[in-house]
Amino acid sequence: MPTRNALGVEEALPEEKIGVRTVPCVSDPNPPNHAANWSTGKKLYVVITGLVLNFNTTLSSSLPSGSIDSLNEAFHVTQRQQEALPVAIFLVGYVVGPLLFGPISEHFGRKAGLVLAFGLYTLFTLACCVAPTWPSLLFFRFLVGCGASAPQTVTGGMYSDIYPNLLYRGRAVTMLGLTSNVGPLVGPVVAGFSSTRDWRWMFWITLVMAVVTWPLLLLMPGLHPTPLLVFML
Repeated sequence: MPTRNALGVEEALPEEKIGVRTVPCVSDPNPPNHAANWSTGKKLYVVITGLVLNFNTTLSSSLPSGSIDSLNEAFHVTQRQQEALPVAIFLVGYVVGPLLFGPISEHFGRKAGLVLAFGLYTLFTLACCVAPTWPSLLFFRFLVGCGASAPQTVTGGMYSDIYPNLLYRGRAVTMLGLTSNVGPLVGPVVAGFSSTRDWRWMFWITLVMAVVTWPLLLLMPGLHPTPLLVFML
């Protein structure tokens, strides 16, 4: 509850309860360790990491479309309606994933959400490499899509954290959009060249790319969204 000072003006206590949540009052809305006050080099590292993560995952989205014949032969797929399923199921996961990783990034930090999601993406990309049956491959692709959704979902908020200036933020988001378009274009090309001998090679290549990206992600400084001064339940 607010109190009155000697002049009769209401003042808020250090903490006020709104509903059932306790909302801290931030004395310094722009602390020195805030992501917006990081050095230029540190911010560029975060931007590049986000771009590499997004390129990895968007490339995987269209990957099977470049090796349809190899997949049909390996899994004895005869119905044309099923040929699009490895890409379609991935996109279903791409829709479901943000429902999980968006809230995680808001409550536990951007890096936590990205690490969990990229871990899921890497693990089930490996599972795709060794998928024994067509249904198992589709299930693994769904989980790969769930994990792949986080860079697209979380990175925009991450750039917003480090760039309060809309000019710089706009440039970073433009590059993010560029990787979102280039990745799906490169995927079928990689698959077309690599799956001429074995369809698994396209997934092995994306797995290697994911493993190489992990040091960038693990060394990225942690980010957390700016604390909300007021949160209405």
